[in-house]
Amino acid sequence: MTTPEGTPAGWYEDPTKAGELRYHDGTQWTEHITIDGVQTTAPLETRDAIPDAIPDDTPDDTPHDTAAPAGFMMRRMAQSRADDEKSLNVTGPTGVLGRFVPLLDGVPSYRFDDATGDVVLSVLKPSLKNAVEVVDAAGSPVGTISQVGRLRSRYDVIRPDRKPAASVKLASGETDAWEIHIDGVPGATISRTKWSPAGPINLAGVDYAVSIAVALDDQLQRLLLAVPLAIDILDTEVL
Repeated sequence: MTTPEGTPAGWYEDPTKAGELRYHDGTQWTEHITIDGVQTTAPLETRDAIPDAIPDDTPDDTPHDTAAPAGFMMRRMAQSRADDEKSLNVTGPTGVLGRFVPLLDGVPSYRFDDATGDVVLSVLKPSLKNAVEVVDAAGSPVGTISQVGRLRSRYDVIRPDRKPAASVKLASGETDAWEIHIDGVPGATISRTKWSPAGPINLAGVDYAVSIAVALDDQLQRLLLAVPLAIDILDTEVL
């Protein structure tokens, strides 16, 4: 990731592929990048992220272990409520994993397209219940993410056979950080940063950073990918 000596400061094609452009200060690459023409930041690390951007070619009823992914970040851009909702970009340490594309069908619903444009899953909130449904590209159930209680402090992740997959609990003393318990022990964390507040005419600008410390089967990988979006949909304080 080196550049010739004497490179002038400016925006250049991002060598990490996290965005389209990355800023070089004349001495070294910085964390400043652009995604879809919008300036943001992304680290320079090149560690492995979620394998193959959540592969979609393994049946949900035959889970298997994979290497533990490092994590990912999902960003909701601040924007006017009067405009069509923008996609929510998802990035990992090695670059763009994909994006959640809003589906304008009258209810909160999103389709996740991976970095190659292939559809991986959809997240739907088809009723007034405090829950979202996750389905794969063929429309088969992947699982459900339900809000428990009214304090936004817990979300249960349930597989299609109704077996618990994970429990997302607000960390002690926190308002924007959750611990994800898998098989009863902490296996991942989510932290939320609201960098632009929601208002009557604006959607909030929010980042969700997910750190994963354990190996996950394919089905749980997809469900975990959907958890930040589920929190975002179900937390009216953010929207």
